This record gives sequence, C-alpha cells and structure tokens, in this order.
Amino acid sequence: MAGNRPRSYARNTAIVQAVAAGEIDVGLTNHYYLHTMEKEQGLALQARNYLPPQGTLMNVAGVGILQTTRKTPQAEKLVRFLLSEQAQRFFTDQTFEYPVVQSIAPNPVLPVLDAMPIAELDLSLLEDLAGTLLLLQELGIL
Repeated sequence: MAGNRPRSYARNTAIVQAVAAGEIDVGLTNHYYLHTMEKEQGLALQARNYLPPQGTLMNVAGVGILQTTRKTPQAEKLVRFLLSEQAQRFFTDQTFEYPVVQSIAPNPVLPVLDAMPIAELDLSLLEDLAGTLLLLQELGIL
C-alpha cells in the first residue's frame, strides 16, 4: 500500500467522491457510502464497489441485553423495534444494510449474499489497533 502513496481523507464520503472523480483509483470504505451518495444525488457515480474473488469481510452489527440491566422491559422493546419490519426496511432501503429478518428482502442494489465470497478470517486477529497504528506509522503510511 505504501508504494501506491495512499492519501488520507477526513470522511468516507470524500473517499467515494475522490474515486468517482478519478482522483484516486481505489478507496477503502464500507459499501453503503457509495449507495447512499448515489441515492442522495439521484445519479450513478463513476465508482463501484469491488468484491475480491478471494473474499470480502462482512461486518455484522448485533444487539444484546446485559443481564445486569435494570431496564429489561425497555431494552426488550428496543430489540423488538430493531427487528421490526419498519426498522429493517429503513436499514435496507435508507442505509443499504442487509436485513437480519428473513421476511425482508435485501435492497436490489446489493450483491446477493449467497453468491458473495466471504473471506475466512479470525477477526480476533485484528483486535490490536495500537499495534496496527504503530506498524502503519513505522512504514510511513500514517
């Protein structure tokens, strides 16, 4: 990466804009930034999300209720709402996330999950943020 003289951008949307403008060839960001910007601007940008054949990483958001909570009914209400059709449709239609409720279809602009190569990676190997930052600084990337 260092040989490609990477640039730093303050926001993910700026990365997508730079790729679309031809300022850079590749930007690392989450998939939904491209789709959100296209929806907001009402046009297709000159950028595309790329799924490497070796597999891509999938970040999965979750929700849980702590056993120590004193507000179990409110927490359960929040979880029910997040899993509701209304919330799942919002995540699917507005933020271009994959739904976690089977009865809600994914947004058609998203790749079909079953056809998407998922990288086999133990994500716990990526937990050393301080070490990663130190390595990137030593390499002159940051």
